[in-house]
Amino acid sequence: MSFSYGTHIALEHVNIDVHAGEIVGILGHNGAGKSTTIRLLNGLLVPQSGTIEVFGTDPLQGGAELRSKTSVLTDALGLYERQTPRETLRFHAQLWGIAAREVDSFGVELLVKFGLGEVIDVPVKTFSRGMRQRLALARSLLHRPAFLLLDEPTLGMDPVGRKHFRDVLAELRSQGVAVLMSTHDLGEVERACQRVVILHQGRVLLDGTPEECMRPLMKNLAVEVTCDEAVSKQSVDGLHRMEGLSEVVCTGAHVSFVAVDQRATANAVRVLVETGAGVVAIGSSAPTLEDVYLRMHDDGAGK
Repeated sequence: MSFSYGTHIALEHVNIDVHAGEIVGILGHNGAGKSTTIRLLNGLLVPQSGTIEVFGTDPLQGGAELRSKTSVLTDALGLYERQTPRETLRFHAQLWGIAAREVDSFGVELLVKFGLGEVIDVPVKTFSRGMRQRLALARSLLHRPAFLLLDEPTLGMDPVGRKHFRDVLAELRSQGVAVLMSTHDLGEVERACQRVVILHQGRVLLDGTPEECMRPLMKNLAVEVTCDEAVSKQSVDGLHRMEGLSEVVCTGAHVSFVAVDQRATANAVRVLVETGAGVVAIGSSAPTLEDVYLRMHDDGAGK
């Protein structure tokens, strides 16, 4: 699908699919096309080329039936200051045609899962941004959607709130719910998502699992090995003779080196053990999704 705002190309030949029980994270700098993707999938925008299907239906044609299966959370939370969380869910339950007893059972269960169990009857006006965000998330799940579209879902949340969010996502995934999450929070994507899509200036730079995304950077690892006593000269000489290692430094019982890949690391540890070193700990600076994102963004910006 492609979409432009006037002469500005927001999305260009973007192809994204989300399957049942899959959580997909969209990453990209401001203006990369993340929110536009959410709006297109929600039927708020019409693509200039390409097609969009949600449960096999065009979002513009699906109507109430399609909306009953999907839910959207944007940065405009739309909460009423004077309402309590219980009243908020009851109000939206009426809009969805959900019985009040469902709010008093499943609705309260959702509030507890998002860490709002102790403030169910406290006015929203007293809430922090993170608490409001969690309430909005609970509200978005009230009608048990099968497809969840999230735009910056952890904005303003503290670590505890983020943990509640991840737990709920894991439960939704086990129930077969599909989730598409646009965010700047790379840590949450790395922890929660099965696939990552990196956008740059409306184009897809990368689409794969977090592990697949990080694999190209799993080279030139800085490795530190701790032994139970000072490493012998024989062990150090053995490392210096190895291919795939560089910057070998030995200080007492500690050895550090740079390995071209994980196999070279394993061979280095084997050499240490075979030459009498008692290895007790191994650490390496494995790449993160942030490293991948910054590398892809820099490469994309240079094109």
